[in-house]
Amino acid sequence: MNLRVLKKSRAAPKVGDVFVLSPLEGVYYYGRVVKLDAQWGAGSEHPAIMVYVYALRSTDKRMPSRAELSPPTLLIPPEIVNRLGWSRGYFETIGTLALHPEETLDVHCFLDPVTQRYVDEHFSPLDARTEPCGLAGLGNYNTVDEKVSAALGLPSDTRG
Repeated sequence: MNLRVLKKSRAAPKVGDVFVLSPLEGVYYYGRVVKLDAQWGAGSEHPAIMVYVYALRSTDKRMPSRAELSPPTLLIPPEIVNRLGWSRGYFETIGTLALHPEETLDVHCFLDPVTQRYVDEHFSPLDARTEPCGLAGLGNYNTVDEKVSAALGLPSDTRG
């Protein structure tokens, strides 16, 4: 695990919340809450949180501009997660920017590993794969850590 504990929070994430995560000591990457009603599987009864994680990095927890939080700057495909990233302190909310339509992908694509079909964030079938395409299912801070670490070329644990 590369993500570091920043600040624990029991506050419920809101659409537009901007958060930081830290896979390297003193380095922060940015994320944003995009949806609160994502489905993570066929027949899933409890909606989950869809987040974007961006390639934008900083050595402080400054609030980024809207232009810095655009779909072309995504580090990993959208991820559907539970609230553990916030409650355990791996995701620290630093502010909120109302989400504008141009700040989200037109289509969110996930591969359903059971059916090998592509679905959107509501588990509705897609006609074809679109990029970036993630894996359908409920993730958490561990899955975000794995994907961010892989995208950055980090070993499985930079803390030794």
